[in-house]
Amino acid sequence: YINQILSKTIPEETILHLLRSAIDLSFEHRGALFCVLDKARDLADMVPDHKKKTRANRILRKTLYGLNIKQWQYERQLITSAAATDGAVILSPDGKVLDVACMIGPCINRIQDLELKDPSTPGSRSSAAWRASLYGLSLKVSADGPIVGYRMGEQILQIG
Repeated sequence: YINQILSKTIPEETILHLLRSAIDLSFEHRGALFCVLDKARDLADMVPDHKKKTRANRILRKTLYGLNIKQWQYERQLITSAAATDGAVILSPDGKVLDVACMIGPCINRIQDLELKDPSTPGSRSSAAWRASLYGLSLKVSADGPIVGYRMGEQILQIG
C-alpha cells in the first residue's frame, strides 16, 4: 500500500531502500528528514547554501554527494548514518544524494507560487519536512518512532 502511494513519481526500488533507511532509523529512535526532489533544479531554492563554499558540514556534504541509497552494501549505510545528523538528506528520484546534513530554507517564493499558507507545525524537523514537500516527497522520521510522509504540503502517510 505504501509503495502505491509513493511510487506515483518515484521508482519503486528507490522507495524500498528509502523506507528501509527510515525504518532502521525509527527503530534506533534517531530522527531524520529525507526529501526526494521532483526536479533537481529546485535544489538551490530549497537549500539556500547548497553551492556556497562556506556552507555548514561542507566536508560531509561533499563526501556523500552522488552516493546512491539503492547501493545497500556501503552507500545506504553511510547515507542512513548521515541522515541522523542535523539537517536533511536530499535525493534524486533515482536515489542519488544531491545534498546531506543541510537546512531547508524558508521557501517563501514556492509557498507564494503555490498559494499555500505555512502551517504552524511543532518542531523544526516537522516544519522543514512540510517545506521540503513543496519540492517533492519528504519523509520525517521522529526520534519517538513514527515516520510521516508529505507531498505538496499535505500529509500522505504515517507509519507507527
